[in-house]
Amino acid sequence: MRNIFEEYSEPLYGRVDRFIHVKPFPPSVLQQVLSDYKPRCTGEDLLALYCLTGGVPWFVSSLMDHDATDLESMSKIAFRNGSIFLMDGEILIANEFRGESGLNRTILRALAGGITRRDELQNLTDESISGALSRLEKQFELIERNSPALSKATRKVRYRLKDRYLNFWFNFVLKNSARASLNDFKGMRRDFLNGYPEFAGRALEQFFREKLAESHRFLTIGSWWDRKGTNELDLVAISDESKEAYFFEVKKNKEKYSEALLRLKVEAFLTANPAIRSYHVRIGGLSTEDTLSSLERILGKTVPF
Repeated sequence: MRNIFEEYSEPLYGRVDRFIHVKPFPPSVLQQVLSDYKPRCTGEDLLALYCLTGGVPWFVSSLMDHDATDLESMSKIAFRNGSIFLMDGEILIANEFRGESGLNRTILRALAGGITRRDELQNLTDESISGALSRLEKQFELIERNSPALSKATRKVRYRLKDRYLNFWFNFVLKNSARASLNDFKGMRRDFLNGYPEFAGRALEQFFREKLAESHRFLTIGSWWDRKGTNELDLVAISDESKEAYFFEVKKNKEKYSEALLRLKVEAFLTANPAIRSYHVRIGGLSTEDTLSSLERILGKTVPF
């Protein structure tokens, strides 16, 4: 659509009156949909729906139409013959990228696997990735650049794959292409369930980032890390208007949260950003159980720094 209406050489260039950008369902809508089908849903159920669908209505509808409202039942729908969860990733890449498919696929697969730095991505190919990164970010809007919160240093930039469904597809479908070619859907499902805890743990940070963004309460929402990578904060939310700063450690298992360790990391952040010391600073831990909580309840659980 961008090419048809925004490329100067295209016959429809300049003739569009309005662009309507249809985005995936945010966490609040996913929770509402899931609650309609399963009033007593758990945080684990909501996180599983987020991880598998990325909020894409077509995928959400496919699961709900089959009463798949927990991880086990969702995985049975996702990993079966003819499943749209198995096919749509390949169709998207083939249709959208065409001639650039190889390089784009390499970059997206690396990002899905946890490679985030530009130099590490460049080492994967002999081709220059500058143009591909730019198009994946600005034209296709599949990736985004992350800098440490409040930092303007471009050298600290890390890239992230925004599309949760593609994260799922690259990690559990493309990597398992050998089983897929043999129609070994039980094996694919088993591998998915075994790898899900780690995968969902990474997705949980993005879930809460989107949940905070929905409130429009904070101008700065993101993560933070120092130059050496010694201190890293999972989630930072700052409002210059209300002079509030919240720092969260995100753990799928709440028992792994350490307030003492978080305090050390926040101190490192405040040393690097001394202006925030005058703000109302609070800290806390977030886990899967908090996915169903309102923003007020999440913020209310925090303690003064």
